[in-house]
Amino acid sequence: VQIQPIIKSRGQISKQLFSLTEGGQTALGPALLVSTTIASQVPGSKVVLCTDGVANVGVGSMENGDKEYITSFYKEIADKCLTKNVTVSLMGFKGSESNIEV
Repeated sequence: VQIQPIIKSRGQISKQLFSLTEGGQTALGPALLVSTTIASQVPGSKVVLCTDGVANVGVGSMENGDKEYITSFYKEIADKCLTKNVTVSLMGFKGSESNIEV
């Protein structure tokens, strides 16, 4: 995957962002893992994760009830981002069930 500066892909990103609709399951864990892994190839990269719901599918699912596993999963990603100087921004949409704690 070739990573391009945001200025070159801004139009395509905006188009995708504004075409998002809510519904279905939310695979935040897999999305975060894949996006930060790709971004970590270029130190100083930024990831914007958009969600309308709770992480309920795949790795990092908050519905499996194992709080220690969930915490460990997300902490490992955060530690990798700190090491590789990757910034993650999270956008939760108003009226969603994301229940995000800041």
